[in-house]
Amino acid sequence: MIKETVLTLFFIGTCLAVPADIGWRVVGGSNASTGQFPFIISLRTITGSHTCGGSLIANNWVITAAHCVVGGYPAYYSVVAGINQLNSNSGVSAKVADIIVHPNYNSNLIINDIALLRLSTPIQESSLIKIIQLEKNDNDNVRDAVLIGWGRTSYPGNIPNDLQYLPTRTTTYASCKNSWPTETIVETEICAFTQAGQGACHGDSGGPLISAESGQLIGLVSWGAPCALGAPDVYTRVSSFIDWVKDNSGLDL
Repeated sequence: MIKETVLTLFFIGTCLAVPADIGWRVVGGSNASTGQFPFIISLRTITGSHTCGGSLIANNWVITAAHCVVGGYPAYYSVVAGINQLNSNSGVSAKVADIIVHPNYNSNLIINDIALLRLSTPIQESSLIKIIQLEKNDNDNVRDAVLIGWGRTSYPGNIPNDLQYLPTRTTTYASCKNSWPTETIVETEICAFTQAGQGACHGDSGGPLISAESGQLIGLVSWGAPCALGAPDVYTRVSSFIDWVKDNSGLDL
């Protein structure tokens, strides 16, 4: 199976409106409690539809996957923070002023799948909105992690209204390479897996994988097999891009 085939799982955004009675989950996940993950944002298209996840790393900066925004115009996007339900009217919205896609992003190999969004107006922290810290150094140890997002709960399926989370575990680099054709996994990626029937799906792209211990951002949902079929999900390894984030945002991380 080549990357061009499997990437269709997470790369396809959604233009679905979200009805009030939807309550499905990230595949195998659970409803998040109010304020449990206050750093997550919903990336919206110009029509207001959820398309990808992302994380607030400063009052005016969001980190997400490159494949969510590559080729797009800033005016086409906005972000909504401080919500658990996609149909909530209580969130804080900001337009995207600038999109910075990693210059070496490769849509065929799916490498360097990372982008920064500069917001037109700062989003202030509150009890429901917080900035997440990026993990700067990691190792190849297996550890507990949490996947968070509004991705589909089955394939095909619908985008859930309620924010979902899924406890999972990272895998070693060698284990991940053994699960996929060797040439598809690179060291700037990190994998996570629990069991078949649990994992990421459409709409989770760009969203956070966090350390269960530190709460720091360790990965961005990038690609996988549709949906939670028994192979590890593949994430952009955040620690591999700290210098790039600093250089392009001016943040003192």
